[in-house]
Amino acid sequence: MKGKTLLITALASMAIFAHAADGKTESTIRLGWATPVNGDVRDATARNGFFVGFGYLNPQTFLFEGGKSTLEFTWMRFGSRDRFDSYSLMYVERSKPETGFYYGVGAGLAYHDINVRGAGGSSILDSIASREVGGPGGTSETALRLAATALIGFNVSDKTSLELFYFYSGSVSGSSTDRFGLQYSIRF
Repeated sequence: MKGKTLLITALASMAIFAHAADGKTESTIRLGWATPVNGDVRDATARNGFFVGFGYLNPQTFLFEGGKSTLEFTWMRFGSRDRFDSYSLMYVERSKPETGFYYGVGAGLAYHDINVRGAGGSSILDSIASREVGGPGGTSETALRLAATALIGFNVSDKTSLELFYFYSGSVSGSSTDRFGLQYSIRF
């Protein structure tokens, strides 16, 4: 899994840096922290996770006149041995992000990869694994879901911003995969 994650991140990075080098469009790198909204997911994997994201900025928007739209790819991870990985591709619009405080919304797809050990675990996901496979054990499940996000942000400088967000992404095995967090964005 680490190799696949590294490959996806490297390919996305190369595409974004190549696109940014053409000088026609700004790009973003986003780093941040998040926590699953569902306590069972937090208990099964980790209370906090990290993410890295890349995006293309476009001055054309559909919702916010004078705002900016972004096509964003993000990889997020909670936990290590018991883990929840999420890859998302989102179209996000922000209202006039260069004027201090702003807000935004987005929609797209999220691909979830959850891997939780069975025996010895202490979470509802272990119970879900037991229920689905007919006895104690772990679960490894993937799912593609529709996703949405809402955010509020503040420009720290002309090229950086700080955003508080909520990310809706459905559920896997009956447990919500929604999360909220804080991200730092750098435009170049």
